[in-house]
Amino acid sequence: VERRLYVTDSTSGRLLCTDLSGKTVWSLGPKDGFLRPTGLAAGPDRLYVVDTQLHRIVMVGLTGTILGAFGTHGAQPGQFNFPTNISRGKDGRLYVTDTLNFRVQIFDQDGHFLRAALQVEVTREAALSQPVAEAVAQQLAALGEGAGHQQRVLWLDGLWGGAVSRVGYPWISAGGAPGTPA
Repeated sequence: VERRLYVTDSTSGRLLCTDLSGKTVWSLGPKDGFLRPTGLAAGPDRLYVVDTQLHRIVMVGLTGTILGAFGTHGAQPGQFNFPTNISRGKDGRLYVTDTLNFRVQIFDQDGHFLRAALQVEVTREAALSQPVAEAVAQQLAALGEGAGHQQRVLWLDGLWGGAVSRVGYPWISAGGAPGTPA
């Protein structure tokens, strides 16, 4: 994406674009409507920025222009309850970790809701307790669980693949398939 580095700084509420030497090209922040940007995904002509505390995804052009946003606070399809991460699949679909609704929601590249890949009843055994990381690769989303210290594999047709216990923080490799913990 134009040999730029895009970074969210959730503490200061900013989205930064730098060149490869680290020089700031542009930045957006609270004055532009961001409160707590967290997750970030890049498309061919835009960025998708998760604003966790505003319960929405902001679409930003590669030159720093805000193109629009989708999502509101709630539990209905297309609504979020503290979303945290976003991944963009090879097919252009967006996979958003809707943390406190305990699900992953799938959207098209323009932010139109397609379906929830997973929504679970909140029980001690089955709850996807605070999914804090996600990645998508070849029709597979691997979700790291913050509270359970487990790696769960979810096929995008909604079927569970299983769970593997790990010691320490949850981990997920950049390719979306289980890797080795750091």
